Amino acid sequence: MVSETPVNRLVSHKIRVVDLLRGKFIKMEGWEPNYVLTENEKRVSRLNLLGTVVSVAPERGIAGIDDGTGMINLRFFGEPAMPEGLSIGQIVNVIGKVRQYNDEIYILPETIRVLQDMRWFDVRKLELLKQDLEETGTEGLQSHPGKEKGENLAVAEEAKNIGEMQTDGAVGQPEEPDAVSPAQKIYELIKKMDSGKGADIDDVKEKSGIDAGLFDKVLRTLMEQGEIFEARTGKYKVLQ
Repeated sequence: MVSETPVNRLVSHKIRVVDLLRGKFIKMEGWEPNYVLTENEKRVSRLNLLGTVVSVAPERGIAGIDDGTGMINLRFFGEPAMPEGLSIGQIVNVIGKVRQYNDEIYILPETIRVLQDMRWFDVRKLELLKQDLEETGTEGLQSHPGKEKGENLAVAEEAKNIGEMQTDGAVGQPEEPDAVSPAQKIYELIKKMDSGKGADIDDVKEKSGIDAGLFDKVLRTLMEQGEIFEARTGKYKVLQ
């Protein structure tokens, strides 16, 4: 019998490399997850990072990625192994956990997706600015390094309107900011149709009108990114 007690899977935070490197690594006891405490007091154990591959050393199980704010290493220990074909210059979306070794903060990857479109950097930049706005207000954006007050206000306004976008395998063209992505639609339906014990996934699939193959693929992506979890067989909930 499957337990109805939900597993509290860690949320994957979208974050900049510089925020990790400037943060303080906190080592916890027992089953509590270790985390980086950022300068704005955010606890980050699991992350979602977008960057360019700048170094690859398969024999050492290390690859370096740079997101424009700093460089951080991915370290591979057994499974998942470093993806074959990972090469310098590729744009990758990495979901993984924060770790520390000899005072070096690094990422233990869970999934890595190679993206084909440079515009994902613009999308992620707006997502992070929108996140800053929600967490600290416009004042926080005004103090963002390298931004003039007027530019920050304009970007903040644009960031307010951008739709959430989910990365996925061989990604296509970014959606228009006001488009509702399949991932966003599924997420919102699960949230809306959850009466307490989780939303019935068959009902969500029927209500969404999304092709079954695409629906299953997006559902897996949402689970990998820590946005939703299966509370019990066939019943899904969102992570608040």
